[in-house]
Amino acid sequence: MHAHPSPPRRGPPAHSDRQANAPLNRPSALNSGGWRGETEVILVPETVVINENLDVAGPAGTVAGAERSAADWQATISGEAWAFCNAFVAWTEASLGEVRVDYSPKSYIGIRRGRRVWAPLWPRKDGAFVYLPDPDGLHGEQQSPAMDAFQERLREDGLETNWQPTYNAGANPVSIRLRQTDLDKPSVQDLLRATFEILGPGATPWSELHADLLTDKDLPVVAASPAHEPG
Repeated sequence: MHAHPSPPRRGPPAHSDRQANAPLNRPSALNSGGWRGETEVILVPETVVINENLDVAGPAGTVAGAERSAADWQATISGEAWAFCNAFVAWTEASLGEVRVDYSPKSYIGIRRGRRVWAPLWPRKDGAFVYLPDPDGLHGEQQSPAMDAFQERLREDGLETNWQPTYNAGANPVSIRLRQTDLDKPSVQDLLRATFEILGPGATPWSELHADLLTDKDLPVVAASPAHEPG
């Protein structure tokens, strides 16, 4: 009697269904104590300006974690924006006093009076948005009497201000878009001077110093006390 040979045993497939469906063994950001970026792809955004008429000065910023320098700013914003920043600093030092230029922020150039950022300059194509303290030193939702008066003067020169009560925790609520030629306008110079001086020690609010320049609509509304009736 001859035994028939057994069919050859087949080993398991190289990749079973169970193995194919098993999750990849990748490090977990939650379980490993921190993200290591070993297998992930990092995307670094960059602003691409298609419309040349847009009011932007240049690329959005540098690599995350890096501080800017003066050379970085000059290389990434327009020539007009860079010229405005230099003219702004030059006029301030000649007319108001000493300031320090802080180039390290990623989104604006900080013009400091002492330790305080007096005028952050957010570069635009031919100038900058400037955020200033209130001339009366006011923080809050309502614009100050001083800014009511300045707003009228600036409008006559074709300029608009906006009240931004949340900018820099309310410390720089006055927003205005300026170009280099605007620095020659008396209304702009007076606004810059008033916002610079209010940061001085013991400074008096502009409205108290210039009450004669305020109109009735600029004056703060004071609730009238009820008349006392003799008993």
